[in-house]
Amino acid sequence: MKKLTALLVATTLFAPTALGAMQAAPAAALVPAAGDKARGQYAPAAAFGKDAYLVVWRKGLANREAKLFASRVDKSGRALDAKGIALAGDMAFQHEAAVAFGGDVFLVVFSAIKEGTGADGLLQSGVFGVRVSADGKVLDAKPVPIGAAPGHQAQPAVAFDGANFRVAWVALLDTDTKVNSFRGVQVKGLMEIRTARVSPAGKVLDAGAGVLAARGPGAQQWSAFGAAYQPTVACSGGKVMIGFSYGSSYPQAVLFGANQPGPASATDKAARIELCQVRKGVGRPVGKIRYPALAANGKIFMASWTDGRGRGFWGPPWPGMLFDIAGKPLSPDGVLPAAGKDKPCMNPALTFDGEAFTWVWVDHKTQKLLANRISPAGKTLEAQDLVLEQTKKNRAGRYLPRDFDAPALASDGAGSTLLVYHKYATAATGRVQVVGRILRK
Repeated sequence: MKKLTALLVATTLFAPTALGAMQAAPAAALVPAAGDKARGQYAPAAAFGKDAYLVVWRKGLANREAKLFASRVDKSGRALDAKGIALAGDMAFQHEAAVAFGGDVFLVVFSAIKEGTGADGLLQSGVFGVRVSADGKVLDAKPVPIGAAPGHQAQPAVAFDGANFRVAWVALLDTDTKVNSFRGVQVKGLMEIRTARVSPAGKVLDAGAGVLAARGPGAQQWSAFGAAYQPTVACSGGKVMIGFSYGSSYPQAVLFGANQPGPASATDKAARIELCQVRKGVGRPVGKIRYPALAANGKIFMASWTDGRGRGFWGPPWPGMLFDIAGKPLSPDGVLPAAGKDKPCMNPALTFDGEAFTWVWVDHKTQKLLANRISPAGKTLEAQDLVLEQTKKNRAGRYLPRDFDAPALASDGAGSTLLVYHKYATAATGRVQVVGRILRK
C-alpha cells in the first residue's frame, strides 16, 4: 500500500523543518507580501500550472483594505516570488479567491467592491478575474468583470474544462423583487448560483450578467428551492459539476456539458444530484451537512462536505461520495476516512494526484487536520489518517479550538500535492500566516 508522507522544504517559502513520517511538524509562514509585516495572510487557494504551483492569498482583514497576492512555488516547495505578486491593484475588499490553470494561464477569480453604488445608494460586490502567466506575470491591467450585474455577487469558484474556465458564484440581484426568508432573516431577492465560461484569453463567453446555474422558466430563479450558496466546481469527461449548499438542507449539484452556458433544467428536482446520498435507516439532519468540495480525474467525480453529525440519532457521518460523469453514485455506502464512520468531517479539500484523490479535512471532535488518499474505486489507501496538525488539550483534557483554517489543495498530477492553509496569530508572530507543505504518496 502506498503511503502519504509530509515533506516540509527549507526555502524562502517554507522554513527548515523535519521530514515527518505520517505526521508533520507545522509548516513555516509565507513571506509577507510587499514587505508589510503588520497584516495577516488568510484564505489561500492554489493550482498547479506547467512546472509550478500558484498560491493566492488575502492580505489583511476582510474589509475595504484587503488585497490579494500570489506566489509561484515549484514542485520541490521553493518559492519563486517571495515578496508576492499584487493581483488586483487598488480594488476595495479583495477576498474569496479561487484559482485554476488551463490554456497556459492561471485564472484567479475573486470578490471585490464594484465601482459606483446600487439603487439604494450602497456599495455592492462583484466577481472578477485576473489571468497570471505560467512565469508569474499579471496579464490583465484591469480585472475582468465576470459577475457584475446590479446587486451582490460573491463566493466564486473556478475549474478548467479542457477548453475554457468555468466560473460559478452566488448572486443576490437588484432585479429580483421576491422577498425570501433565509435563516430567519427577511431578504429581498434570492441567493442563487450563476455560472459563465471565461476563455484563456480572458473573454467572458456567456453574454449578459452570467448564465444561471439553475435556469428555470420565467423569472429564472431558485424560488422552488430556497437559498443556494458556497459553490464548488469540477470538470470531468466533458462534463461540469457545480456543487453548492442549499439553504439549511443538504449539498446539491447540477451536471451539464462543458460546452453549454448552463444546465437547461436545473430547477427540476430530477435534474439535481444529492451529493450526500440517503442510505437505508440513516437520516440527514438539517443544518449538519453543508459546504461541499469537488474534484475530478477525467472520468469520475469525488465529493466531500462538512458533516457535523455524531453517531447518535442521525447515524454516523459518511463524508464522501464518488459519482460517474452521468451523476450516478459509485459508492452507495459512502467514502470514509481510515478513522471510521463516527468521525465528523469539517472543511474538506480535494484534488486528484494522478493516481488517487488526496483528501484533507478537519476532524470535528479532535480538531486535527487529517489527510488520506482515496482510490477511484472508493478504497481508502492509508491504514491510518495522516495527522497534519495536532490540536492541544487543556488541563481538563478537552481539545482546544484549532489554530488553523481554510485548507486548500493542488496537485501536479504526478503524485505530488501542495497543501496550504492559514494559521492564527501566535505569540511569536503576532499575526495570521499562510503555511504550506508538500504531500507525497
